[in-house]
Amino acid sequence: MKKLLFAIAFAQCCALQLVAQEHFRFDSIRLEFINNGFHVMIGDSTGMNDTANARTIENTFVGHSAGSMTRASRNTFIGTRAGENDILGWENVFVGAWAGRWDSAGQCNTYIGADAGSHNKTGWCNTFIGYGTGMLDSVGVNNVFIGYCAGLRNTMGQKNIFIGTTSGFNNTSGTENTFLGVSSGGSNITGSSNTYIGRRAGLNNKTGSGNVFLGYYAGSKEMGNNKLYIANDSTIAPLIYGEFDRNLLKLNAETRVADHDVYITDPSKGVILRSPGGNCWRIRVMDNGTLITEQVNPCPQ
Repeated sequence: MKKLLFAIAFAQCCALQLVAQEHFRFDSIRLEFINNGFHVMIGDSTGMNDTANARTIENTFVGHSAGSMTRASRNTFIGTRAGENDILGWENVFVGAWAGRWDSAGQCNTYIGADAGSHNKTGWCNTFIGYGTGMLDSVGVNNVFIGYCAGLRNTMGQKNIFIGTTSGFNNTSGTENTFLGVSSGGSNITGSSNTYIGRRAGLNNKTGSGNVFLGYYAGSKEMGNNKLYIANDSTIAPLIYGEFDRNLLKLNAETRVADHDVYITDPSKGVILRSPGGNCWRIRVMDNGTLITEQVNPCPQ
């Protein structure tokens, strides 16, 4: 009997408390949070400094200290310390322990994974998915990093796409690179406008720009700029090699043209052949069909 009376008294007390200061209510199967800003905050110190109801709207923070410093709106932070130091950043989505933890004024970012974008300060419109992706990014813009530690050391690089475990791992300020494959472009630091597709493609190039490497380990030993490699290993003599700045294309293979002609439009050009003695000769045709030869010195490289 005493236990029953105590339970009734406790329920009445709680009911009075809820009536006096109602913060949430159960409505059928729905848990409704009651505040002027339409916020949802669950966890110790979550949204602690949000001046909420007066200045900010529509934040969702779940996890210890998630969004604890924010004064901005329309953010979604889920995970321990996710977005903890965000102050002025708007419309961010951080999911994972420490995701976007040090972000202060970044906007329109999506970080999914533990430590994803954890050191970003003011970067905006980045998408980082995977553990440690873009972890050291501070002011990067319009980057897409997907995969374990992809773009981890990027600090100010912009408009990069790194997809694959540790792809673009060491990039700091390189811009407009596309690295697709495990460890592709893994050593790139400042190189820009590169396209590396394949596992470890362009692996050791640190500062080169304007390269296109296609294939498993393609161009992994190339350190220069404006090169084309199509290969399926780390050879320095790929099946197809090119230099964009010299309009040079080299085939390291027997070449066949089936059921078609080879047409050379410039009459000053022709077919260059190497003699047994190592001299090179160009064969051209005159208007009357006569073939002429002229020595080419030095031989093409």
